[in-house]
Amino acid sequence: MNFCIMLLFDTGMRCNEIILMEPEDIKPDYILVKHGKGSKERVVPKSPALSKQLMKYRTLRDAYLKEYPSRHKNLFLSKNGKPLTDEAVARMLKH
Repeated sequence: MNFCIMLLFDTGMRCNEIILMEPEDIKPDYILVKHGKGSKERVVPKSPALSKQLMKYRTLRDAYLKEYPSRHKNLFLSKNGKPLTDEAVARMLKH
């Protein structure tokens, strides 16, 4: 989940925005935040380093989902295939 933390710090996105992200929200040069504060859409630019890590994460995620399919579309899923919670992200930041 290091990529989740990198995304938080590199983009300034809010935890809930990251939790609700879906793979199709990621564009070549930016991330489309559809569930922003006040239910407003916004565009968040991506750094080259973040883009590189994103490619690695998506490769790992796709391989995992082939073996353990999930009905959820979120980019970040827990080990049991459910969307992350605010508490799970807070635990990642603590450790």
